[in-house]
Amino acid sequence: MKYNLNLENTLNQIVANSWYFWELLGADQSSNADLSFNEQDQEAGPQRLFDQKLLDRWCRVVAERNWEIFTKRLQWQGWDLDKVQSYPAATKPGQQRSTPDWLATLRQIMETAAVMVQEQSISTFAPESCLSPEHPTPFAEVFLPCLQVARQQLLQQVAATTPPEDESPLTLLSNQAYLNLERGLLSELVNLWTRPLIHEFNLVRPFNQNSLSSSILPVQPSSRVYYQQFINQVLEHGFADWFQKYPVLGRLTATLIDFWLNSTLNFLRHLQTDLAEIQATFATDFLSDRPSANLGQVIEIEPCLSDRHERGKTVTALRFASGLRLIYKPKNLDLDLAYYQFLTWCNQQAFSPSFKVLKVLSRNDHGWVEYVEHYPCEDEVAVQRFYQRAGMLLCIIYFLRGTDCHQENLIASGEYPVLIDTESLLHPKVKPIDQSLEAMKRQSSENFKFWESVLQTRLLPYWEVVKQNSYGLQDTSGLGSSFSPFQNREVQIWQEINTDQMRLEWQTESVPPPKNVPILNGKPLTAYVYSKDIVSGFQQMYDLLTAHRNELLTPAGILAEFQTKRVRFLFRNTKVYARILHYSLSPKHLQSGLLRSIWLDILSRPFLAATEKPLMWDILASELQAIADLDIPYFASGSDTTTLSIGVERPIAACFFASSYELVRNRCASLNPADRAYQTTLIRESFYARVDQAAPSPLDNPVQAFPLPSDFKTVERLNQQQWLGAAVAIATEIKQNALWEEDGSVNWIGLAFQYRSKHFQFQPLGDSLYEGRCGIALFLAALDRVTETQQYRNMVLGCLKPARSLLCHSPAALTCNYLDLIGLGGSTGLGSILYSWVRLGDFLQQPDLIEDALIASNLITPDLIQADTSLDLVAGVAGTILGLLALYRATADPTVLAGAIACGQHLCETQIKQGATAGGWVTLAQKCPLTGFSHGAAGIAYALLQLYQVTDNPTYLRAAQHGIAYEQRVFNPQVGNWPDFRSGPEENPQLMVSWCHGAAGIGLARLGGLDILDTPEIRQDIAIALETTQKSTEFGIDHLCCGTMGRIETMLVASQKLARSELMDSELGKATWVVNRAQTEGTYRLFPNIHNPIFNPVFAKGTAGIGYQLLRLAYSECLPSLLLWQ
Repeated sequence: MKYNLNLENTLNQIVANSWYFWELLGADQSSNADLSFNEQDQEAGPQRLFDQKLLDRWCRVVAERNWEIFTKRLQWQGWDLDKVQSYPAATKPGQQRSTPDWLATLRQIMETAAVMVQEQSISTFAPESCLSPEHPTPFAEVFLPCLQVARQQLLQQVAATTPPEDESPLTLLSNQAYLNLERGLLSELVNLWTRPLIHEFNLVRPFNQNSLSSSILPVQPSSRVYYQQFINQVLEHGFADWFQKYPVLGRLTATLIDFWLNSTLNFLRHLQTDLAEIQATFATDFLSDRPSANLGQVIEIEPCLSDRHERGKTVTALRFASGLRLIYKPKNLDLDLAYYQFLTWCNQQAFSPSFKVLKVLSRNDHGWVEYVEHYPCEDEVAVQRFYQRAGMLLCIIYFLRGTDCHQENLIASGEYPVLIDTESLLHPKVKPIDQSLEAMKRQSSENFKFWESVLQTRLLPYWEVVKQNSYGLQDTSGLGSSFSPFQNREVQIWQEINTDQMRLEWQTESVPPPKNVPILNGKPLTAYVYSKDIVSGFQQMYDLLTAHRNELLTPAGILAEFQTKRVRFLFRNTKVYARILHYSLSPKHLQSGLLRSIWLDILSRPFLAATEKPLMWDILASELQAIADLDIPYFASGSDTTTLSIGVERPIAACFFASSYELVRNRCASLNPADRAYQTTLIRESFYARVDQAAPSPLDNPVQAFPLPSDFKTVERLNQQQWLGAAVAIATEIKQNALWEEDGSVNWIGLAFQYRSKHFQFQPLGDSLYEGRCGIALFLAALDRVTETQQYRNMVLGCLKPARSLLCHSPAALTCNYLDLIGLGGSTGLGSILYSWVRLGDFLQQPDLIEDALIASNLITPDLIQADTSLDLVAGVAGTILGLLALYRATADPTVLAGAIACGQHLCETQIKQGATAGGWVTLAQKCPLTGFSHGAAGIAYALLQLYQVTDNPTYLRAAQHGIAYEQRVFNPQVGNWPDFRSGPEENPQLMVSWCHGAAGIGLARLGGLDILDTPEIRQDIAIALETTQKSTEFGIDHLCCGTMGRIETMLVASQKLARSELMDSELGKATWVVNRAQTEGTYRLFPNIHNPIFNPVFAKGTAGIGYQLLRLAYSECLPSLLLWQ
């Protein structure tokens, strides 16, 4: 009796400490309950549940310490900050809450654990247990009470719901198959419990035996003394102490079991009810040689094959004794039926090669699908047919507005690519979170055209971050992922399980190719090699659909099968949910429901960028509850409605622009040759971006260099009109590929270089100088300037329109989000935009651009400056200095100079002060300070010299001198160049001769600062750099950043600064050779591995920069050096 009383007290404490904030505030405040303290409470010194520390944390998570935005979040939920602040820590009489659903199961777990400990019946290898000595489970003993409760409840529920005249559905499963179901639950429990268990185990065992010391101390022979003591502590009093410390863990454990129980019961009932139809639907062909044979028992089950949705529902694979394998999906499969009917229709058009059509049995809330095997192609011809079908499938998924077709949703079954998850077909087009007029306008046409293209399918290559707070990227697309280095991966492996030395260690593991990759002769294949087959298949299917358009659109057409189907709405990327969920299960968050739920409320951030309460605000509550219950939020609607009805408490009307079925019909009606050509271009260029994944540097992807012809020194140089003509040709191509918006904005699709990951991303351009619209605008404005026309003026202003709106005329939340995205840098961030607007204000004689630059400069706050870790010219505050100084010289505004000074101070503070690398800066997350202009000491020193020139503060001069001295110490006199330390100083550093890294850029930096710092050592650096640059006669690429034109700019500046016109003689020959070759081949060489024509109009690694450099060659006296931010 005493134990029961203690148990009830313990359970009350667990419940009290596991509530989420919406459970505490939702009912109380919506009913206007009095949460304030009375006078007696005040005199007694009340404890507030939401104390200031907790509110500060919540405000930081939701609004990054912006209390105005945080208050808005509360108000939109119908809550009041004052009442939240006064919420009492102790529940008042009459305010007790209802008993949570999971409490009964938690009580049973604790009672079972107490009895098992008391009776000493804890045995990890009991008969008929899902635990196995061959495959031990970490901390296995603590899960036994949970598994026993789950089994007991299942048996009781099965017995209670099975009519006496019927056999138990459990008889349909072998013992092994049932244990597979329990292993699925065990796996989820292990994932939930691992971090708190390891954390606590490390606290009770000696340091030399815990996981933190395993890498620095020798491992002792295995023992179980501390391990067994720890297990006893966890299980003591039926987990009483454990769950009081980790109440949220107790709640989630019971929730997992409750959801598993319900899902398992449904699976068993559905299997029993549908068995006859399963036999009729799937076994006819499978058992054709034995027509009277039965499927037999289910002998193998593979649970948890998908994300958890809607209270723990997941996909399950099963195998019958007869050998038949099926997939069970706990959702309606009518959309699958419609999709395979569509494929059947395609096959009936005498279309070759044909599609593989899966059998489907659909029920109201669940269904069964044919299992798809991953097996190799027979020969090379079969491989070509596979990729031809892949192109056809790409066209169909595009046609049906499919998305999320990543590598896990595609299986290479011999020569057939098979889409195994159709729920994201007919994906609706959602209205923006911010419904204001300006927000609607910001849904630009180029983004619409781009993201509503074949790229929406996620079949084509696309990079995404795979680790938070790192720059690791991975391509998980249905076709592009075949490039990934999947042969090896880093995984955490348990070592010395259930001993005192148990630990997780990172190991390199060999893994088989993912199932979406076709195999030939035991080798995985690469889609890029077969991109022509993909394009051919896409065009073939596009032509078929176009030819049958009228038939498809008739009421009796096959397209009508997609009416009134349930279609999923992906509100956010699943990986976002998964990442947030992972962090919410840290030991800290498992100790407090309030802390965990506050962290989960980071999901509210995108909503709070809106000026008014968003139409879809109610989605947030559903997201929070789902992810709190360990689910990935799931939303869906009917294909013939604009109302979001599934996954939300109340339907959200007019959530979508149009019904998804209507959008598919519109796409069908709008098929045309121009769209076919556009989609084909996107397919080709997405593969180009994927194959040319690394910076053109010996470090990552050696440049395929081509020696200049021996007569380049004597070749007839182009004259001014010919340089101009070559620049005009580039501008014409840029103009022809422009995507205009109704409000006059303009953009292009290009390959944006991701600095941190060294990858290209094929996407609409941003706004920066280096890889965005500002760089294009500068080239076009310069062309108008030298030709004294206004041919490109509207296009230039159209380039700037979106950024001007965001930075100068948008709500603070939107502006902050945009600034977080672009950063402060002088090439890729806000510094680059400020510089561009100042130069364009001069080129166009348009002062309002400089006025907008002043407004935007106020966004550069001391906090943002201090938070910068990039530091360099491209992405960091060194580049910000150059942008701000350009603005200061145009306005003489002291606040602008103050911002530049703050940046300079940050650079001085972060400069390495002592040791072999003293004077350098750590950029690009490198341990060793880099040399060079773009990311190294040369560029940062150049920025500091410019700041010194304006402020006359010797601190900046000394910092610049120290940075230059660092580069001089590591200089390699044997080769006349400075090492590129991106691969590390201990790994035989590579050498480059380009603007970004190596002699050309370092020489340009020294030349740029020569008027400020002119010493014999600086002059020597310049002489060596020029000599090395001149000797560089191998040319693989043409652009400014790493190619020929960047080196030519160094020599052009040198000829002007040093009054040495002879320096340009050979450079003009090189430039002439580049232009002549481009005219012959029909394209400039922008990428080391791609020589096919590819349109990339950006400044640093594209044709806009080449065009500007051609203008510099023709009109050097009236155009500034943009590579020096002049």
